[in-house]
Amino acid sequence: MIKKMSKREKILLFSAALLVFIYLVVQFALFPLFSALTDAETTLEYLTAERARFEQDLASLPLMRDGNRHAQERLDSIRAAYPELVPNEDIDVLMTSLVTRHNLSPTLLRIARPGAAEADGPELFRTVIVTMNLIGRLDSLQRLVDEVDGKNFMRITDLSHSEASDPNLSTQSVTFELMYVLP
Repeated sequence: MIKKMSKREKILLFSAALLVFIYLVVQFALFPLFSALTDAETTLEYLTAERARFEQDLASLPLMRDGNRHAQERLDSIRAAYPELVPNEDIDVLMTSLVTRHNLSPTLLRIARPGAAEADGPELFRTVIVTMNLIGRLDSLQRLVDEVDGKNFMRITDLSHSEASDPNLSTQSVTFELMYVLP
């Protein structure tokens, strides 16, 4: 037996159904829309900031190109000050002629090419280590040191001198470091 509902019960049941309907609409329709709207606003802010950064980068592009051109010119001038890397035979001829011009006699010549150092950018220079044992006078060695001091691609890293009873037979050990630009 089904009892008839009173007007008050009908209103309460209708109100409860309406509240459940409103709750479901808010929970499953409005909250997702607000969430999507918030995500869209965040994305819009991010993209606007990225666009401003790109526009700023584009505006500074001529300055960067000018800076790159100046850097390339400077690099070219630095590279022009150093000779290109040559084979060991050419280094032998260079060093032998250098010491014989100063009346020194080479008795030993060792050429070492250390491995390339780990670098962040491209490798531009290579160091070659040349060790020579020489026989000759101390004043001749001093003239050699003075000449090497005037060269920007060569320096003396180690020098030892041993006196002999005859000053013409003094022995010297000289280690040179040569900087060569890679082609």
